[in-house]
Amino acid sequence: MKVLPFSFMRRAAIALIALTCCPDGQGLVASVAAQNPAVTQAKVASIPVEITGDNYILIKARVNGSGPLTFILDSGGGSGLVLYFKAAQALGLKLQGKGKGGGAGQGTFDTTSMKGVSLNFPRVEMSNQTFVVFPPERTPPAFDRVVDGVIGYTLFSRYVVEVDYQARVVNLYEPVVPSKNLVVVMTGGGFEPGDVRPLLLPAFKSDQPLPENRARVARLAAALEAATKPPPSNSAPPLPETARTVSGKSYLFEANALGLRKLSLTFASPTEAALRLTFMDNHAEVRPVGLDGVPRISPNGRYGLPAAVKGWWEGPQTFVLDYDEIGNVNHYQIRLKFNAEHVSVEVTERTHDVEAKFAGKLESE
Repeated sequence: MKVLPFSFMRRAAIALIALTCCPDGQGLVASVAAQNPAVTQAKVASIPVEITGDNYILIKARVNGSGPLTFILDSGGGSGLVLYFKAAQALGLKLQGKGKGGGAGQGTFDTTSMKGVSLNFPRVEMSNQTFVVFPPERTPPAFDRVVDGVIGYTLFSRYVVEVDYQARVVNLYEPVVPSKNLVVVMTGGGFEPGDVRPLLLPAFKSDQPLPENRARVARLAAALEAATKPPPSNSAPPLPETARTVSGKSYLFEANALGLRKLSLTFASPTEAALRLTFMDNHAEVRPVGLDGVPRISPNGRYGLPAAVKGWWEGPQTFVLDYDEIGNVNHYQIRLKFNAEHVSVEVTERTHDVEAKFAGKLESE
């Protein structure tokens, strides 16, 4: 699934972790033995979807018994359920509560909510749900049809969601395997659950806790402790002449899928730079950029979560930005190649969901 990259939603490419508790609740069972204990999952529903040319996944659902509405399916949709303003207005339901929304490069904006709402798919009803309602100026990506909202974490936290691109359906499974007292948890990224599920589920063969292994538990604890510490900094290399040439200058871009209008980099020191991104709707963000191998963490990314950015010169004229959304999973690389008054941009995302290329030129003073 694909949406505008700098709204930082992400593809429905999900790794699968499975945990199971013994009946007495004393342990977790996880075996990698490639034997088949006839583990199966109950399919709840198969829902037809439309996959656009840009790999957006569009799914139909009803809200409080409405007619079919069109939603973007997004496993990274941290708000859970989103309605765009026109759709919420048409439903005529009471708006209540206030909140803040936002995305990388989009700044923050005020939202309202609709509570106690039902969401219906064929054979599936999710009652007592809360929709976040975006303000009128926050419109969906441009399609040749009306898009009413986004379905995100709420669905993925309730069911095991499998996107079958060939059949163009989304299969929903109960996230439990009763015969093994198994609970399946979805997280991560980089491949489809349909690719993983047939391999992982047959590996569960034991109905008893794993034997105690204090050495491995200590190793895990040490790894978790190490993960809380920043990586060691490197000696930042001298900045190339291009860094001095482009520092503080703004580059304007042609129309692009990111909605990015302008970018500037300021190289005030060999160890840290400042990045400013301005988007077509005039929302802007400024982020510190580590040049010593250590990402600089700054607040107010999507849904208020932080972002970590580092960068390096790949050559005399090419600068690479590494933009990690951290809590929202996505991890982007933005390659900028400067050539006199021009710059070419190449954007990729770790799960290969986003690939964009476009060009820009120096803004006239």
